[in-house]
Amino acid sequence: MRLNYLIVAAFAGSLAAGATATTVLNDDFSGETPALQVASLANFTVTGGVDVVGASNPYGIVTSKNVVDLDGTPGPGRLTTNSFAFGAGKQVTLTFVLGGAQRGSVSDEFEAGFAFSPAATISGYTLGGGYGGVNIGGYTGISAIETFSSISGTSPFTTYSLSFLSVTAGSLTANIGSSSADNVGPLLSSVTLDIGTVPEPASWALMIAGFGLVGVAARRRAIAVA
Repeated sequence: MRLNYLIVAAFAGSLAAGATATTVLNDDFSGETPALQVASLANFTVTGGVDVVGASNPYGIVTSKNVVDLDGTPGPGRLTTNSFAFGAGKQVTLTFVLGGAQRGSVSDEFEAGFAFSPAATISGYTLGGGYGGVNIGGYTGISAIETFSSISGTSPFTTYSLSFLSVTAGSLTANIGSSSADNVGPLLSSVTLDIGTVPEPASWALMIAGFGLVGVAARRRAIAVA
C-alpha cells in the first residue's frame, strides 16, 4: 500500500512541474456599474457600443449578476483585452460564458479570437465548450484569428473556449464581440485568459510508468491475500 502512495506522489509532483498555468485575466464584471452605452471597462477596451446590465433591470433580462450586452444602445460592440506576453511552447486558453440575448431575439452572431504582435505561428487551435470541441489545426505567420458563430436568443449561459499551443513567442490581445446591430445582443457573463505550459513528454512517460507500477503492486497484493 505504501508503494502505491509513493508512486502517486511522485507522479503528481512530476505533473505539477511539467504543467502550470497562469490566469492573466479573470473578469465577471461584478465591479462594473450597470449603464447603457458604456465607453470603457476595467480590463477591456470597448469598441462600438455595449451595455452593462445588472441582476435587477427593466429590460426583461434574467441574470443573477452583471452581464455585458454586446449589442449596446446603440451597438454592436467589441471588448478587447490588454496585451499579454507569451513564450514559445505555451498553452493559451480564452474562456468565456455567453448567453442568448433573450428579449424575443431569434439568434445573434458573435465572434471571438486573438490578435498577435508580431505575427505568430500556432498549433492545435481548438474550439471547446459551446463550440462543440473542434481541433482546427495550426497556422503559420498569422497576425489575427477570429472565430464566428451564432447563439440562439433563448440559449442559456454556456461556457465557450478557444485554445492553442504557441510555436513562436510574442504578445497577444483577446477579443469578444458581436455584429447583430439590432440593440438586442448576446450577453457576456465572464472572461478568463490562461497562459501556461503543457506537460512535457517526460511527465507523460512517468505518468504511464506510474500507473503501470500501481497496477503491478495491486496485483501482487491481491496474490498475497489469496
